[in-house]
Amino acid sequence: MMSLATVRSRLNLSLHNMFSPQSAARSLLSSLAAGMLLTVAVGMPSAAANEAAAASAMTTAVAAADSCTVPAFQQLQTVGKTRLKVWFWDVYDAQLKTDTGAFGDANQRALQLTYLRDIDADDLVDTTADEWQRLGIEQTPEHQQWLQELREMWPNVSKGDCITLVETNAGDAQFYANQELLGEIASAQFTDDFLAIWLDAKSRFKDERDELIGAK
Repeated sequence: MMSLATVRSRLNLSLHNMFSPQSAARSLLSSLAAGMLLTVAVGMPSAAANEAAAASAMTTAVAAADSCTVPAFQQLQTVGKTRLKVWFWDVYDAQLKTDTGAFGDANQRALQLTYLRDIDADDLVDTTADEWQRLGIEQTPEHQQWLQELREMWPNVSKGDCITLVETNAGDAQFYANQELLGEIASAQFTDDFLAIWLDAKSRFKDERDELIGAK
């Protein structure tokens, strides 16, 4: 059996390598550490526990489908879906839609994230900045202004909540929390840079990126 120090070290490494993102890493750190230490102490979850967790995730997904209906998102065609998981824990479901139903030739894109655990808004914004830096996106004064707009716009999210980005015909980014329009960032460059966190070829999680763009 691994020592508690080894478990904590490996957990911190796993969370550090997490993707938008890393907001989940910051928000999950304390709860995941406690959960992982308990797992090492008592063994792997039972089949009944796994079934209960799966049932809970299904219930959350069904509830989210009702509360996250955004007409501007629904009218587009699905390209792909994926789920971000960290060890035994589900973080969020992601769905990409476009006007054509394909990734490469789209004129309008939309991304919806359905969160499967609670995350603070500040963590979401901080992770956006972290991922831009990791992708090599230059942090211009405009980027700093966009991050401030996000900080003022985004709410904390709870399990079952959705954040949806819908690209307008002009390329601007409209954000929704569940069914409520939060606001708009009027910049096609922001839209491209924000979606790059999930869609760029250098995105942190390659398999999830490929599922989103319909490549697998």
